[in-house]
Amino acid sequence: MRVVGFLTESVKNYKKAYQNEVLKFQAGTTTSFALVQVQNNYLLAKNQLISVLTDLNSAIIEFRHQTGTLIEAQSNNTFNLDLSQMFTIPVVK
Repeated sequence: MRVVGFLTESVKNYKKAYQNEVLKFQAGTTTSFALVQVQNNYLLAKNQLISVLTDLNSAIIEFRHQTGTLIEAQSNNTFNLDLSQMFTIPVVK
């Protein structure tokens, strides 16, 4: 989970750097090449975060499947799938 926090902070910082570079470009104090470079760094950080979140969510779903907590049996012989719990780690009782 620390990786997610680190990458989230990284995306926030790269976004701010990109916004600052846009302002510099508009003021004429930087080049379009530098702007594209900073934008690329921002997008790479976003892609890394999305990739890590996808891997984490896949692992949680697999864990829920393996532990039998993915779906919940109801008393009327039906099953309940709570989508809000799909991406949270189950509480061990």
